[in-house]
Amino acid sequence: ALLAVINIITKRGRQYKTVEVSGAAGSQETFKGRVTYGNDFNAGPEVLLSGSYYSSSGDKRLYFPEFDTPETNYGIAENLDNDRSRTAFAKLSYGEYTFTAIYGNRDKDIPTAPWGTIFNDPDTYAKDQYFFGNLEYYRLLENQGEFLARLTYGSYKYTGDYPYDYPPRTINRDKSRANWWGTEIRMTKKLFEKHRVTGGVEFRHNFQQDQKNFDVDPYLLYTDDQRSSTVWAVYLQDEVSLTRNLILNLGIRYDYYSTFGDTVNPRFALIYKPFEKTILKALYGHGFRAPNAYELYYYAPPNSKPNPNLDPETIDSYELVAEQYLGKHLSGTVSLFYYKIKDLISLRIDPTDGMLVFENAESVQSRGVELELKGKWKNGFQGHLSYTYQETEDVDTGLRSPNSPRHLAKAGFIVPIIPEKVFLGLEEQFTGSRKTIRGNTADSFFITNVTLHLQNIVKGLEISGSVYNLFDEHYDDPGSGEHVQDLLLQDSRIFSFKVMYRF
Repeated sequence: ALLAVINIITKRGRQYKTVEVSGAAGSQETFKGRVTYGNDFNAGPEVLLSGSYYSSSGDKRLYFPEFDTPETNYGIAENLDNDRSRTAFAKLSYGEYTFTAIYGNRDKDIPTAPWGTIFNDPDTYAKDQYFFGNLEYYRLLENQGEFLARLTYGSYKYTGDYPYDYPPRTINRDKSRANWWGTEIRMTKKLFEKHRVTGGVEFRHNFQQDQKNFDVDPYLLYTDDQRSSTVWAVYLQDEVSLTRNLILNLGIRYDYYSTFGDTVNPRFALIYKPFEKTILKALYGHGFRAPNAYELYYYAPPNSKPNPNLDPETIDSYELVAEQYLGKHLSGTVSLFYYKIKDLISLRIDPTDGMLVFENAESVQSRGVELELKGKWKNGFQGHLSYTYQETEDVDTGLRSPNSPRHLAKAGFIVPIIPEKVFLGLEEQFTGSRKTIRGNTADSFFITNVTLHLQNIVKGLEISGSVYNLFDEHYDDPGSGEHVQDLLLQDSRIFSFKVMYRF
């Protein structure tokens, strides 16, 4: 990710040692279910298995003023917001080996009539299916050392149907298939007392990257693109303890992509702890995102065309961070940041033919400040406040970037009504106004969410009820290049009721 690093650390079987069942129901005929089993066995394996289901009818009557004519049902899309998904997860550990696998699929109706498709047509939908498996060997070494080796396999399938009135009415079908495998070896070792060095190599082979687009009846093939690619990388990081309270972290990574060539990305961090409860950081990083096969090679006339000459988009990020612990319960963070993105990959309309194409269109810079305050007390009360101010603009024109609010604020509190049994959760989110790709404005808005949570009243039983968008705020998100709509209205007030039981 260009602007964030997300680590997903899954739970382990020892954190359950039982069967856990949960179910939820809510507005828009929304239903969720999950069954989880976890356990660890004496001197044996550890297992975690989980399966979940989700189904929602969504809003049965969505209104889009851009289609408000008698021929297009007066702008009302009926029963076209359905969403269904299923997932299965497994994590098995034995000694120094861990195997993790996840499978999921999702079916989603599409009410917005993107890409010039027929409005309010029930055959507009997309289906995704994915699998990922990871076999890992991890071992602690002497002198605070670590060794990790992993082997991964992944697959992805997508099918989308898009009806057009050519005439006659025709279903245009999108299909993509991807399969890949990869491996990584990483070692960490403490050297010369002050150095903690991490080095590793990675390799990934995308042995299937297929994209196909055709009209179903009468059959007409537009594209049948079949490719493969490889990526390999080496990296090295050194964490140097300059003094007792000063750490220097230096890292560099080399990547080679068969699609565009190589890239070198350094990073730097200086971490200083002048006092026991004060931490100061100076951070720099250079990163990139490689163009994917869809951006490079997808072709579906008369809407979209490929651009095989895309370069990766890059970012230079600079941050100054101050973290302060205030007494036993509070902590605060102040962060100043400046990001500069070059060769940003954007979906544009080519004026020569009116087709959508991905281009390295612009350079963008973002600068601002983030403030956060968090607190947690033994009686169960906890809360957080955060605010971000940012200015994000095109470097060449000085114009504000689309879908980039200047102001973001969040507040959340958990209040114990009855200690250890009944809790009230409150959340407030503010998003400032944003520009759309057509130069209009999506207004700022507040969203309030509230949850009442009951636990430890009956052993193993937890009950909660939530209301999202409590005050029924009407707000929009900016549309994208494939939409006629410049603004897309979001959900009004919805509720959810959840029951979970641990056996």
